[in-house]
Amino acid sequence: MMLAKLPLLREKFRELYNQGATYDEIAEKLGISFLTAMDWRKKLGLPSRRSGPVSWMDERRIDGRSPREILKSVSRPLGLTDHDIEFILTRFDKLRSKGIAHGRRLDKLILTAAYMYLRWEGSGKRPVSPGNFVHACWENSFRIVGRELLMLCRLFTDAQLYPAGHLRPQQLLERWWFSLKSEYNLPDEVKAEALRIMEVPRLCLGRKPEVAVAGSLYVACERCGTWIGQQDLADIFGISSVAVRLMIKAISKATEAEVTSGNVTKDEPAGVAGLQFLGNTIEKEYMDKRLDIDTAKQKTTIVVEKKLWKDFLSFVVEKHGTTRKMSIEIESAIREYMNQNEAIFHD
Repeated sequence: MMLAKLPLLREKFRELYNQGATYDEIAEKLGISFLTAMDWRKKLGLPSRRSGPVSWMDERRIDGRSPREILKSVSRPLGLTDHDIEFILTRFDKLRSKGIAHGRRLDKLILTAAYMYLRWEGSGKRPVSPGNFVHACWENSFRIVGRELLMLCRLFTDAQLYPAGHLRPQQLLERWWFSLKSEYNLPDEVKAEALRIMEVPRLCLGRKPEVAVAGSLYVACERCGTWIGQQDLADIFGISSVAVRLMIKAISKATEAEVTSGNVTKDEPAGVAGLQFLGNTIEKEYMDKRLDIDTAKQKTTIVVEKKLWKDFLSFVVEKHGTTRKMSIEIESAIREYMNQNEAIFHD
């Protein structure tokens, strides 16, 4: 179609080009694309306007834009510098040289390279979630969606163009915290609770740091009365939602009620609800600060009949809407029992 127009517009094209009109101006006046204008210049044997060699990063061959211009357009909301852009484009070029880019939109691959760079530990940049990155792209007329972005990320991951770091789960949470806090309006107590969960012995052993952080954040948000979806966390940390659910189950099993529950036998001494002091630890939940009590708290361990404990959990959740008030209710029950049997303790 465009070649059919060339004989009709040949002289007009030559005239505009010799007058110094840019490719954009010629394309607009003749009703052709930027790439067609460049192609016609070669076919007509007109001299190039280049004063010297031009880098492939500046060749405007992607819908009239150069790779550098694509990244420049999103650099402000993403905080990319000129040095960052050059590094990102070298990663993209390495992917292209492997033949992996064939048949895929180059602008979307370039944007994906930027996304991977921002999340890469070696960049020193604040990591960005898929949602925020896609929003920045759409604001600059790049129509890329979250699922497409995550699929393209696999190409860079498989090619090992952004080598994985070796952060511990606690370090990974520190790196991500500011971004997560601002995007989801999270209180600092969520971070403190997530860090406390990750300190449970052997809980994070053998698990990817991303999985450990995602699961811990989900449980911490539940305990602190806020929320992030499991799929959201999976997308943010580049893992599957199944991995997040398995981590949540592991946390629940390891810290369920922060109590070791078991069966009470006939030989065990009687007490309030069959309580018996044994091995593991009940960690109190910041009660000193919340209750403004200036006394020290004692960490202890109890074994409770399983059905009784489940009934107690249901009671606490129904009364407070959360299990975070368990320590208050246990302490209240102990105090009430001692008050009712005051005479025994004074004998």
